[in-house]
Amino acid sequence: MNPYELFALFFSPEQVSLLAKHTNMYATSHTAGLASLSHAFIRKWYPTCSSELLVYFAILIYMGLSKAASPKLFWRRINGILPEPIMQMSYTRFQQLKRYFHISEPSELPIQRKKWWKKLEPLNSSLRDQAKECFLPSTNVAIDEMMI
Repeated sequence: MNPYELFALFFSPEQVSLLAKHTNMYATSHTAGLASLSHAFIRKWYPTCSSELLVYFAILIYMGLSKAASPKLFWRRINGILPEPIMQMSYTRFQQLKRYFHISEPSELPIQRKKWWKKLEPLNSSLRDQAKECFLPSTNVAIDEMMI
């Protein structure tokens, strides 16, 4: 099983599509990049899609595996070459997706501090169900008494 197949096992196309939908809804609800705002540095928001979010995830994974002091340093050319995942998205677009990425459906009602995990639904349930489906315990299972 290659790394993408393992990733796809937990993030189905439907799940990534739902994340794109929620991200677009959140960006729209926060008037992302509207021309009516008079700020020189505002960038227009273009709706994202599943394939763009997959590139965003690839960049996040690449950044997690590589070492750099700042995310912006990943977009710096070294010997005239950019790493493959970084070539697929501009730094500005990466920053926009980072700012507006949303897992749950945006709502007008604030989520109580005690129930912060509600912001992770439906992704949390989906990941948990996939993990249960994929994990097959063998006869060599150890239980740590400190966990009980």
